[in-house]
Amino acid sequence: MKIIKAEYIKSATDPKDYPRISLPHFAFIGRSNCGKSSLINMLVNRKDLVRVGNKPGMTQKINFFNINDEMVMVDLPGYGFAKVPLKLKEEFAVMIEKFITESDNLKAIFLLVDSRRKPGEEERRIITKLSELNIPTAIIATKSDKLKKPEQKKSLETIAEALEIDIKDIFLSSSTNKNGRREILQTIKELTSA
Repeated sequence: MKIIKAEYIKSATDPKDYPRISLPHFAFIGRSNCGKSSLINMLVNRKDLVRVGNKPGMTQKINFFNINDEMVMVDLPGYGFAKVPLKLKEEFAVMIEKFITESDNLKAIFLLVDSRRKPGEEERRIITKLSELNIPTAIIATKSDKLKKPEQKKSLETIAEALEIDIKDIFLSSSTNKNGRREILQTIKELTSA
């Protein structure tokens, strides 16, 4: 898939403010600082489409991006250890839940996990919820460039075991060296035309 257009549409916190665009939506979710914004920038081959923070918790709204006038990529706020007040964390959780359950055009969700960390209860809960809602979900292990080859293999095994999924269902990616870009975009293309 060749990306020839990638532009910011708008940010929202409530379903009534979501852009009224009937294109397939692909959302990216993960812990704070797992690399969601960097991954989207890498996928669309732009350095600055999505603002990347140097500290966790920078994405505080749901951000929508028009890609090729064919789909919308959605950057969701991070969950977990962001250094933001508890009240704001709770608002993030509600915002994400509403998006997942009320977005009419949601085609799939990519759950990002840092390849150097073992997924926990939060990730398992998200996978269970998405499965209940019958929303296709793919796992992306980010920041793979921080690991040596043998460590990458071990990371995939750890993530697969922790999430009780097949190792073949995990994309190994790096925003630095663009590892995984072709495979992820191919999956998006297939889901768009499905």
